[in-house]
Amino acid sequence: MVRRLIERYLQLMNIQVKTPNDYGFLCYCPFHRDVHKPSFSVNGDTGWWQCFAGCGSGPFPVLTKRLGLGVIILPFVSGDSNKSKKPDVPKNRPSEGEILFYVKNISLPWVLRGFDLSTLERFQVGFDPAKNETIFPIRDKDGTLLAYLHSPKQSVYYYYGDRRGESFFGAHLIDDNNDIVALCEGVADAMRIWQLGHLPAIAIMGSKLTPGQTAWLKKLRRPIYCMLDNDPAGRKGNIQIWEKLRGYCRLQFIHWPKGIKDPGQLDSSRELERLLGQAKPFPKSV
Repeated sequence: MVRRLIERYLQLMNIQVKTPNDYGFLCYCPFHRDVHKPSFSVNGDTGWWQCFAGCGSGPFPVLTKRLGLGVIILPFVSGDSNKSKKPDVPKNRPSEGEILFYVKNISLPWVLRGFDLSTLERFQVGFDPAKNETIFPIRDKDGTLLAYLHSPKQSVYYYYGDRRGESFFGAHLIDDNNDIVALCEGVADAMRIWQLGHLPAIAIMGSKLTPGQTAWLKKLRRPIYCMLDNDPAGRKGNIQIWEKLRGYCRLQFIHWPKGIKDPGQLDSSRELERLLGQAKPFPKSV
């Protein structure tokens, strides 16, 4: 039943099947010009797909969403079984090339959380099939890879060299054309702010600035809108930012309305614009 259903969906997505086999379907890839030799495989039991030319791989719902059918969950297939055999886990930290390769593998959990594919691609969020985890690269302003973060274990950072705490998630996307910058706590907050209003956002990855991050912000010659979480830790973090950066930076603080904890709970660009317009040059007291 599942195999026939997968075959029907492949037809609806205009994916040409070259050779059905015991494994599933060998097809022509829908993501690149694939006319001479089929390079796209779909598992007939789970729907897990992979392009051997490098276009990516992932569970079936990601394929259907990317090709316009929306998120389609196959029946009788659990989340854990809806994937192919995992490759060996790399013993060392992934290289720059591997990080960029992971970006081609769309992270289904973050798509289901409401993030657009364009947002995930902008922040170079990828999926590591070996560990079944989402990867968030941390870069400095010139794009050098400093660390990466695994989800769901978002407190675990893997650093390259000794430049710990020198940058922010999203720092490489800040350029001289940005009029303002939003400062927030987590990677999801930064991506949500960008998705709602195309406002450049960087994440501290916590609520306290490191000395390296403080020095980085002092060089930023534009208004900084502080959007730390609406909780005791976030309010303390705002006061720390104000104490360390006043006189160096043009600071504006978002005073969250009751019921809103962080940028992830914002529903619309209009709501974001309203909060930015009501920002104050000082934080709320703890």
